[in-house]
Amino acid sequence: MPVYPGALGNRIFNFRARKAVILATGSWKGHKYLRSLQDPRITDDMTGTGYPFVDDNGIGMLAAIEVGSIMTGDRADDRHVWHRMFGTRYYRFAPGQPFAAPGIGALGQLSGGDMGYVIFINKAGVRFVDEAAGEGTNGFYDYALAQPGHIIWAIFDEAAARKNQWTPTPPTVEPDMAFSASTWADLAKAISIPADALTDTVTKYNSYVDQKADPDFKKARIYLANKIETPPFHAVAVSLQVHDTMGGLPINAKAQVLDIYGKVIPGLYAAGEVAGSLDIIGMAKGVVMGRIAGESAATEKATRNVPTSSLKS
Repeated sequence: MPVYPGALGNRIFNFRARKAVILATGSWKGHKYLRSLQDPRITDDMTGTGYPFVDDNGIGMLAAIEVGSIMTGDRADDRHVWHRMFGTRYYRFAPGQPFAAPGIGALGQLSGGDMGYVIFINKAGVRFVDEAAGEGTNGFYDYALAQPGHIIWAIFDEAAARKNQWTPTPPTVEPDMAFSASTWADLAKAISIPADALTDTVTKYNSYVDQKADPDFKKARIYLANKIETPPFHAVAVSLQVHDTMGGLPINAKAQVLDIYGKVIPGLYAAGEVAGSLDIIGMAKGVVMGRIAGESAATEKATRNVPTSSLKS
């Protein structure tokens, strides 16, 4: 069975299996076409968490599809899991990496308390969501993914930066993903949004803090505690990242891969993120189903009919 180009470079490795093949090739969140089939909101420019060390290209899923399998969801969840990072296109790497900035880490943890110090605006310079909204239906990501170009800025002032020890300057943030200015007009120019819109948005939000009520997005009173008024003012870009493509290849209780008719594909097993139709996510998909796949495959009789694939990436 071939191992296709990806982390191994542009070489093709072929392995001959006499009893069984176990696919444990990871997720497919890096394959732009496969992931778009599940959620068309995932644009080509989006990175996955773990990139560039991990860029799951779906090689195992593609090989199984070629020999008759299909894509399916997980019974636990049929949506993608997202993450957001502030001031970096990468996901929680330590400072000093040659390819990335760590970003404003505390803000990136989705802590509700942090959201009392910021507003989120789109390319038009207006708010589009309750900043403290969660991740579920009608949460932050549903609204963020609908914004033109996925352009989102977190806006806060110097008082918030000092209070929370946020450092919106390189090397903490990437140079083109964070800007500061002493006036709203200058900040708007730096991030290419209408100056009057940004000024009006901040002025309106500050009035909501005074009123302890947000008529636009119903942000909870507890988070309406801090005006954005102390210069310099800061704008940090928010990057949306694909974290987990829920689902994969349909398998049965023995971890055997099923075809488009629900029949077992002889000698083919799957475990981990390449496997779907499960009620578990995370490491359990690999640990539990990997053991089951190994035990099941060990009982197979040697055969020359183990499915092979000629896919060339």
